Amino acid sequence: MKFHKKVLRFINKLNDEEAQMLANNGIEGRHYEIKDGQYVDLKKDNEALTQEGSGFNQFQPYIPEERFIKPIQTPLRDKEAQVMKENEEIVVPNPTESLVSEVYAQKGQQLDNIINDARIKFIVGQIDETGLKEAIELWRSTGGDDYIEEINKLYKEASK
Repeated sequence: MKFHKKVLRFINKLNDEEAQMLANNGIEGRHYEIKDGQYVDLKKDNEALTQEGSGFNQFQPYIPEERFIKPIQTPLRDKEAQVMKENEEIVVPNPTESLVSEVYAQKGQQLDNIINDARIKFIVGQIDETGLKEAIELWRSTGGDDYIEEINKLYKEASK
């Protein structure tokens, strides 16, 4: 069987209800329970249980979405849903999200660290605008310019 068929079969299997419930909610009785028809998270305040299933939901295509046991809606969750819905009108998608950059594969962690560190230092006042501009120049000179050039080329090729 061709590799791509195996990948498609795997993704299809992730859409099975059992796989979705396991990846999204964990094991009933260990990670959650249903009490009076409501989802109760048993991982709350238990780091070990939280880490057991951390990230498995990233495999999920979330099709169909209705299968998941949803936590009890709180005012904060309602507000989050409202803000997300409102932002759909103004969201700016990243057209390069699916592109694979060799430069980023090699230097992405280093480049991300430069910008993330500078952003935090700027926010807390450890550097001023000059320091921020210096960090941007460091980012550009240590691979950022190469990344920009490569990603623009990849985008043009993908847009043909």
